[in-house]
Amino acid sequence: MDYFKDAKDWITRSWYGIIIGYLIILVSIYGGIWYFIEPMDLSNDSGFLINIQPNRLASHILLSLLVAPYVTLFFIIINKLYSENKFDKLNIIYDSISSTPFDFEPIRERMWDRQQRKRIGEKAEGEFELINNVISLRRVNSEGEFHLKIRSYEDGKNKSNIIKKDLTQGGNRNVQINCQIKISGTGSQTIIFVIKDADNGDWIANKRIIVNNKNWENLSAYFRVPYDKNAYFRIDSVDVISPPNSIEIRNLRLIEY
Repeated sequence: MDYFKDAKDWITRSWYGIIIGYLIILVSIYGGIWYFIEPMDLSNDSGFLINIQPNRLASHILLSLLVAPYVTLFFIIINKLYSENKFDKLNIIYDSISSTPFDFEPIRERMWDRQQRKRIGEKAEGEFELINNVISLRRVNSEGEFHLKIRSYEDGKNKSNIIKKDLTQGGNRNVQINCQIKISGTGSQTIIFVIKDADNGDWIANKRIIVNNKNWENLSAYFRVPYDKNAYFRIDSVDVISPPNSIEIRNLRLIEY
């Protein structure tokens, strides 16, 4: 079902997809005319095309060409209305599709040792890129931790560098993180999705993932974040195997329910 959803989104959101969708509808309408309208009593003595009168063939092609654009437009409008109605019920905190490189803060750190309660070893080495909605974390060594902090969130009609607390609400906000992820190169990387307290730096929630698939795969994480906390989201790259390699993340979205 994920493959179908991705294909449907691509068909309705790109010009190439719309053209392909139009051609599929055009061929379907043309075939439907012959199957449902024409009396399927063609002679078996000769080929199919010989029995088709030229004027009927032309009229069916013309009818298909006239109807197909309206059917295509109808499906696009229905999909748009459905999507708007669906997302109106959600609060999208962050969406990478509208991001720029200035929305991120890359931080190269040494590895945190939990027993010694301090950072040890060498710092992480690598680079961060954002190209065409794809976030890339390239690591060239296996030491240290590469942190990528997001510093731009939706706050009503404004932007904020943190997920602001809301003292009018009680309990926790439910935050879902969706994206597609893969590794480029050899080996693997372990990444951690972290939501941190913006005031004292404490970890509020986290999810650790080992990424070793070279094909895009869907990934979701579900966190509870107290309404009385200012917070921010960070991606940590740790435990790098066989560098150099890159983690690639696309369609990253934080949604509050």
